[in-house]
Amino acid sequence: MRETSRKPQATSRKPGVRGLELEAWGSRRPVVVVSKCLLGERCRYNGETISAPVVLSLSDRVEFVPVCPEMGIGLLVPRDPIRLVKTRRGIRLIQARTGRDLTTRMRRFCREFLSGLPVRGFILKSRSPSCAVWDAVVDDDGGKLTGETRPGVFAAEVLACFPGLPVEDEERLEEPSAGRRFVGLLSASGRGLQSSLPPKAKLDSQSRRSTILLRE
Repeated sequence: MRETSRKPQATSRKPGVRGLELEAWGSRRPVVVVSKCLLGERCRYNGETISAPVVLSLSDRVEFVPVCPEMGIGLLVPRDPIRLVKTRRGIRLIQARTGRDLTTRMRRFCREFLSGLPVRGFILKSRSPSCAVWDAVVDDDGGKLTGETRPGVFAAEVLACFPGLPVEDEERLEEPSAGRRFVGLLSASGRGLQSSLPPKAKLDSQSRRSTILLRE
């Protein structure tokens, strides 16, 4: 379930997943989906919290919608780590200790969460098997590193479903001027809002693209 970090100011609202309300297109601040752990929430697999000041510095200019995809599919805190694993069936999301394949459950959560989401950008956790934009490590089916990096499963869905929107991780936002550039792109994306609200049929089609991405 997603949740806004503060009460929206706009009077016009659009219902979100499971009855949650989010800012509609008339909002003064763009809606940005952010990995919940980057806001200091205790949701990481080991129960620890992290600090991402560069993300928090944007809180007065955007409306954050926090998400932890791993908790979204029912995993607890703390929990056994999950990994991207290269198998004969493609790249799968596996909980190593238990051997559970969580790929299908994660993709189902992504489709539900992203469908009809009035969003203008994403800030996701680097190196996460669910949220990494590009640098999640991939193991072989014996548990050894392959040397490959990929988007996490949630991030792959985001990249496939919202190709025109800015998507960054907290480490890239640390680069000089990256924060200003990200905010500028949010404003630019606001001029093409129809493309940032995919209907369910379009989302299902684009979701298949993320499946192909993970299988390559």
